[in-house]
Amino acid sequence: MFRLFPFQLRKFIAVAGAIVALLTPTAALSAEWRLEKMSGDVRVSGPDRKWVAAKPKQILKPGESVWTGRRSRAQIATDEGTVILSSRSLVKVPAQALPEGTTVLLHGQGQIRAKAQKRKERHFSIQTPFLAAVVKGTEFSVKAGSATTGIKVHEGQVGAVSVKSGETVDVKAGQNLSTSNARSGSLGTPSSAGGASSGGSSTGDNDPVDGNGNSFGGLASVRGSGGGGGHGHGHGHGGHH
Repeated sequence: MFRLFPFQLRKFIAVAGAIVALLTPTAALSAEWRLEKMSGDVRVSGPDRKWVAAKPKQILKPGESVWTGRRSRAQIATDEGTVILSSRSLVKVPAQALPEGTTVLLHGQGQIRAKAQKRKERHFSIQTPFLAAVVKGTEFSVKAGSATTGIKVHEGQVGAVSVKSGETVDVKAGQNLSTSNARSGSLGTPSSAGGASSGGSSTGDNDPVDGNGNSFGGLASVRGSGGGGGHGHGHGHGGHH
């Protein structure tokens, strides 16, 4: 039996669907994510909250989550990018339709490393309950914990967006950004990356969080997070059920 580890995210549910209306009138289904590689204990859960063992080359349906247990790893991909999950990490494919040409993956817990294809517009986003990383094409890591969330940029530039306030900060290659989840939306200033981005998992060794997505936040705007560190912008946030 799996322990639940919900975050306080009721505010996002109250504005469900706003992201689609704000970004573009054309919406499409979430990008097709597929499980390319896996080792150890890797599980998949749908809206029914039932966790089952993942299968090699499995196609992930909208609303499905992937969890990696202790000493386990997984690699998932779409045509727009690749994401590697470290041990005890959780991601989810959005259940709702997204603006055409955008790719979003929800990240509820643990550490992942993402590499996005290069495009002219910001099209690829990793979104935690408190912070979103939005890119045109780059390689970066995100660590989501119950107390802090961090981004480390390995190549290119990442636009960090506060889900609470809409504030944006650009994080460049060789920098990281760490923010407290308890803050009122302030992101702070990027610093030189001396190690892995901060944040951490606080669940048990092999305890997935709620398979229904209670550890995931609302969707921040993918294309609405232009450059300009430290400047707040209005962003629509769609709740995630």
